[in-house]
Amino acid sequence: MAPLAIERSYSDVVGDDYYLTLPQVAELLHVSARTAFNMTRDGRLPARRLPGTRKYLYVRHEIIELVDQHRTDGRGLAAPADTPTA
Repeated sequence: MAPLAIERSYSDVVGDDYYLTLPQVAELLHVSARTAFNMTRDGRLPARRLPGTRKYLYVRHEIIELVDQHRTDGRGLAAPADTPTA
């Protein structure tokens, strides 16, 4: 018999707190690397830089949280507060 394939998510293997590079973040966000770089420079993407390097590193869960905060399909957003109807 063939061994059973066990499906594992990426976060099961490496955990939530791992770093992504600029090209990986660009791919995750479906934008160009230049756009991701510009978003980093103007503060729209949280990033880290190691002393003495010019490369940015991104914490995966911070990027995912940022994307979830800006969803437009209504998922992941808190329910609207009770508002009186006129």
